Amino acid sequence: MLITKKHECGFLIFRIHAERATITNIADDLRDALRDLFKSDPDSKALVDLSQVTHIDSAVIGALMVGVIQSKETDGSCAVIGASQQVRHTLDIAEISTVLPIFSSVEDAAEGEA
Repeated sequence: MLITKKHECGFLIFRIHAERATITNIADDLRDALRDLFKSDPDSKALVDLSQVTHIDSAVIGALMVGVIQSKETDGSCAVIGASQQVRHTLDIAEISTVLPIFSSVEDAAEGEA
């Protein structure tokens, strides 16, 4: 499984287990997981752990935006942790980093109230 879920520090963490997160291996599952989470538990705090990812494509960015939109429509939150410099640069270019908080770790997210 390329996405695993784990509860930690009050967050549900979606850990991506792939170097390249793309439409063919991650995007649909991530989008569906985030959508389902906020529909079933509107107060959820989701973190998407990209620490193992070196490349993301536009489909994954779209899936992250679904998380942002779903969390804004509820009382939840959605953020990214562990993004490499290259992945963070891609998120900056896509301007998603203006609406999606990016933290270095779970602890930083907990301090920043993601």
